[in-house]
Amino acid sequence: MTTLMKAIALSTVALFTATGCGGCGNDNNNNVDNNSSANNTQNNTACEDGEVGCACLDDGSCGAGAACQNDVCVGATVSGLVVSSDDARSCEIMLTEREGSQVIGATYGEQVKGAYRRQAPSVALAVSHTSDEAFPQPLATIQVNGSKSGVEIKSVRCFDKAGELLDGAEASFK
Repeated sequence: MTTLMKAIALSTVALFTATGCGGCGNDNNNNVDNNSSANNTQNNTACEDGEVGCACLDDGSCGAGAACQNDVCVGATVSGLVVSSDDARSCEIMLTEREGSQVIGATYGEQVKGAYRRQAPSVALAVSHTSDEAFPQPLATIQVNGSKSGVEIKSVRCFDKAGELLDGAEASFK
């Protein structure tokens, strides 16, 4: 196992242990609970899958301005998450929800694996690149129910390809 893979595995285990939230949240773009069912009517009128208030599409996605939550598309704002260091290969990012906003999903950039866990008002994200390259920008897209200004970045820890902590790496919303 390479040093990078060890660092990623260790970061992910530490993240999920620290949050104490083993079963909440979703990972790797699977923002759908396949065991629940959505009501395909809104105010007694038929609606189209992927629209706000209707069932999510088969792939767990929704149309513009919506995100899939419990198999139903809900109104959402989105914000891209970027990391300042081209040397970062994995990161742990802690978000804080405030002002009635709630993180309801995350999707990840090409060749980025990620997971998030939510224990209100905190949301922990762990992301890693699947190859030795800089993260795409944005590395993740965060879906928020409410105002995206109600979610702030609380802390960031990023690691290089050797698993060493990078000093000064920052994350921001794009």
